[in-house]
Amino acid sequence: MEKKSEAALDQASSKGTLAHQIEGAYQRIGVTGAHRQIVLMILLGVFFDALEQNAVGITGPVLLNAVCSGLGIRQSLPPARLIDGARRGPLEDSRGFAGYEEIMDALADPSHPDHAEHSAWVADITGSDAPFDPAFLDIPAVNRVLAEHF
Repeated sequence: MEKKSEAALDQASSKGTLAHQIEGAYQRIGVTGAHRQIVLMILLGVFFDALEQNAVGITGPVLLNAVCSGLGIRQSLPPARLIDGARRGPLEDSRGFAGYEEIMDALADPSHPDHAEHSAWVADITGSDAPFDPAFLDIPAVNRVLAEHF
């Protein structure tokens, strides 16, 4: 048993570093440089979204602009824009998707114990007393924001 595990370890280490193994896997499945840039942009977006949510206001976008410019990402990709979608994203400070769904459930049911509280909160966040429509997606507004940041 011990000889088998030593042999497996020797064989794994003889295949090269982890980076070489990952590169080989990428080549076998056909991952291109464009794919890598997309993955990098997604990871950067997640990272900077977390920064923006947890740091002082402008920190996330400022860092995102600096990193993307430094990597040359903006010059090599077309401008970001939303073509189509279904539903708006969670409201600011709604505790992510799960919290947003809880709020939407409360808004949809006038007899829900949190209905009045969540209705007031949504009116405050959106700046409107109009009924909140979670299915509404303002694509031109999204594209204006994307144009400002990307």
